Amino acid sequence: MIVGAPKSGTTSLKSYLGQHAGMFAHPQREFIYFANDEEYSRGYERAWQLYFEGARTDCAVAAKSVAMMYSPTAMHRLREHNPAVQVVLVLRDPVSRAYSEYAYARRRGRETDVSFEDAVRRCLEADDMDPLRPGAYLVRGRYAQFLESIFALFPPAQVTVVPFEVFAENPASACQTLYRKLGRLDANFAPTYIRRENPAAGVWSQFLLRLTSDRRRLRGLRRSLQPFVSERNRQRIKSALHRLNDRSIAPPAMCEQTRRQLAEYYAPWNRRLTDALGTGFEHWNSPR
Repeated sequence: MIVGAPKSGTTSLKSYLGQHAGMFAHPQREFIYFANDEEYSRGYERAWQLYFEGARTDCAVAAKSVAMMYSPTAMHRLREHNPAVQVVLVLRDPVSRAYSEYAYARRRGRETDVSFEDAVRRCLEADDMDPLRPGAYLVRGRYAQFLESIFALFPPAQVTVVPFEVFAENPASACQTLYRKLGRLDANFAPTYIRRENPAAGVWSQFLLRLTSDRRRLRGLRRSLQPFVSERNRQRIKSALHRLNDRSIAPPAMCEQTRRQLAEYYAPWNRRLTDALGTGFEHWNSPR
């Protein structure tokens, strides 16, 4: 179960893991069963049919939900479902991660602040530090506090933390480490990784962006399609519309003053993460 962090390569990791003949990864971007109360109330059998239809009974399963690392409820549900599950986190320099998530929210029409600096100012002034709140870009990079909660539920042998830099440099090696942890998969298999999943992008059409980001319109569209199109296919249509509207771009460089400000903000959290894992993440403290 890949539980975080957002904008850290988790979609790519899930996709690469699923190339193994002995592993099945769901085609949807997120497996929201444990993190979504409504979906959880419908039961795991329905979730299995929706996300893992076609998986062989002898396959290992890879799933991804980046909201889970921030939700104690979701992590408790995961442990109750399978106490022996392998929990995976990919952690990225929190400054770059926050900027990437802000850019993604703008691309999906979920963010109204026209500059990252405005979004940072809003986050720093907010009284609400709930990491599940939309737009809470900064608190979601305080990895240590969430990892400590995960270690309270699962033994260290079942928790794998992959630094984003390590994954980006050698994705196959990261996948082989996880295959090895499951014990019954051929860990010599090396997935191909020519295609990068979920890269930075802009949009071609503002109209299509408004159509796919307006929750009220989407609910109406889903209701009208419900008698004719299965839920699985409705998800596929939504994903296809997003892909159709994506336009490859290079986002502008972050303001250096903002980068230094955030490096200072995260420095104590990076030291705490280093203490928790016994390995160095303090290089993230240097603005670059």
